[in-house]
Amino acid sequence: MNFIRKYKIEIFIFSLAVLARVFLFYINFEAEGGNLINTIHGDDGYYELSKNILAGHGLSGSAVPPYAPNPLRTPIYPGFIALILYLFGSYWAVLSYQVLVGSAIPVLGSRIALSLTNTKNVALLVGIAMAFEPYLVLFSSIFYTETLFIFLFLIFVLLFLSYLDKNSIFMLAMSAVILGLATL
Repeated sequence: MNFIRKYKIEIFIFSLAVLARVFLFYINFEAEGGNLINTIHGDDGYYELSKNILAGHGLSGSAVPPYAPNPLRTPIYPGFIALILYLFGSYWAVLSYQVLVGSAIPVLGSRIALSLTNTKNVALLVGIAMAFEPYLVLFSSIFYTETLFIFLFLIFVLLFLSYLDKNSIFMLAMSAVILGLATL
């Protein structure tokens, strides 16, 4: 119960974000006639890349041999999709993780706002605004890199702000690693 009391604002923001993302996914899912792949499939080829990684064809978007590498796509996001697909065997699981990651973004934004302004009302407003920001909501249920990138980038910002506050080399190193992952 202490956890809920301590993090009630974060839980509220996260819950709003999950509801917004699930609601929009449901609308898109119904519009696609209940076809999950059509609903989550973006036009950047990450669905195809994840399938080929699991099939052992590497970072390729090709449907047939030769499986030429895709030089336009970085490996972290297709690897993220492929790992979850490998572990759970379903694109529903990938979608669930993506919605959860996307719902954490407004919480991270709220934490950054609190760190910068030290005002809970500003942090709450930032979190609510980010929970309903249209592209953040939309990209949480379509396979585009934006959701994972923004999530990692905001973690970098929090770690870097922590470094500036505490002057900890460890926080600087962690922020550099996370920023490196975000760019990949």
